[in-house]
Amino acid sequence: MYDQQRRFMRRRFYFRLLTSLVVVSVFGLLIIYSFIAGKFFESLLILIMWIQMELSWRQIEIYKRSLEPRFTATLHSTERLPSIQYLEVSNMGKSVAYRVGVCRILTREGYEPLDPVVWREYVKSYYVDIPPGDSKKIAEIRNASVLDRYVVEVCYDTAEEPFKLFHILKFNESLLILQAPEDLPGPLLNSIIFLRNTLRGLWLKYELRKYEKHL
Repeated sequence: MYDQQRRFMRRRFYFRLLTSLVVVSVFGLLIIYSFIAGKFFESLLILIMWIQMELSWRQIEIYKRSLEPRFTATLHSTERLPSIQYLEVSNMGKSVAYRVGVCRILTREGYEPLDPVVWREYVKSYYVDIPPGDSKKIAEIRNASVLDRYVVEVCYDTAEEPFKLFHILKFNESLLILQAPEDLPGPLLNSIIFLRNTLRGLWLKYELRKYEKHL
């Protein structure tokens, strides 16, 4: 399972590296060609305008994301039914989260989905709308070991996007919200940032190996 996941991540990294190199190379070649053709300053001005456009695009996206729902999760039971636990989600963001509910149960190793026929015997999901500042129950858990052994995947809609998700993981009696980071828009800036981070990671790996040799 871990080998398959590593292979997938490795292929994804190489694809991202290749696309970043292509994007940066295309812009670099255009600058070199414009310098040879005697239009260096015109091309430099276009490049600056392009970067400013991407920066503006990113600022708009950052503002839009600041208005999106942000979640916390708690688990509690009632005195009347102590064997049943209720998964409650709070919306700490600034917009409504629509149709919030459990869509899958995943294994902790490899995030493999369980058969819905199996997990729905132990987890009953509600699909609810959660306004900003409100909390609602999204699931009824009839087996206390579900959150100890598995990861709960929660799906929801926003006014901007029809399908988003996050994961709930139990760790030391606390519920953690895990949500995959999304790249900001802008192919050139994203490529430059990715290549910079890759070079920084390689340099840190080289320095770590040098340090280990001296131990």
